Amino acid sequence: PSACTVMLRAVAGDADLPSEDLERCLGRLNRPQPRIEAGLALQGLATAAIDVSDGLAADLGHILTASGVGARLELECLPLSGPVRRALARGAADWSLPLGGGDDYELAFTVTAPDEPRLRERFQDLDCPLSRIGIVQSRPGLRVLHNGVEQVLSGHGGYDHFGG
Repeated sequence: PSACTVMLRAVAGDADLPSEDLERCLGRLNRPQPRIEAGLALQGLATAAIDVSDGLAADLGHILTASGVGARLELECLPLSGPVRRALARGAADWSLPLGGGDDYELAFTVTAPDEPRLRERFQDLDCPLSRIGIVQSRPGLRVLHNGVEQVLSGHGGYDHFGG
């Protein structure tokens, strides 16, 4: 099964899940909305970009590996859907769900700190909210910051197209 199917199972695991939450998740899976305007707005600003189709940690890991750098993600800053937030809150899922779940087709990208105001200006009129979720660091590896505690992720997880 895809990572998104696993996410739907985790989110829907609670019998109290409202049908509108399940419909929203299925809609995102079955009818993804490509961020074409957002991608075009990144031209000349983004230093790297990737769509999140195999999980945030895995896809960001591709950028980090190719660039020879690392990053620190701030979990509290991740733009999570209501169903995923509720699954985390009730203990039906852990942070591997938003870090490893795929099929979101959102954009993950990097910009330099001086370009952040120009980025926000370009996105001001787009129907695509921005979320600053972390910082690129020279030290290789992906780290997460949660409740003030930094942890190193062992492996980047995500959906493996070639795994068994």
